[in-house]
Amino acid sequence: MKDKETTILMRMKTLEEKYRDVDALLIDDIQFFYQVKQKHKNAFFHTFNELQMNQKQIVLISDRSPSQLNDLEDRLVTRFSQGDNCRYYTS
Repeated sequence: MKDKETTILMRMKTLEEKYRDVDALLIDDIQFFYQVKQKHKNAFFHTFNELQMNQKQIVLISDRSPSQLNDLEDRLVTRFSQGDNCRYYTS
């Protein structure tokens, strides 16, 4: 069991390093993020902060506004609300 936990932690660390070193991060369907495990939410929260501090571009796409993402933690919704929000209509 210990080897499996170590492997999972190493993979998470590798993913964190990979996504913290990008110039832009684009995530679609962020409204489903509430289904993600808490440890992954924490990793994303810290990755989001790291990218923001380094003035990288973060684009989150959802079918609703940040204020309507009731299933997500307040700390995430607050960060999602910090940038520009725009509504996109299709014809």
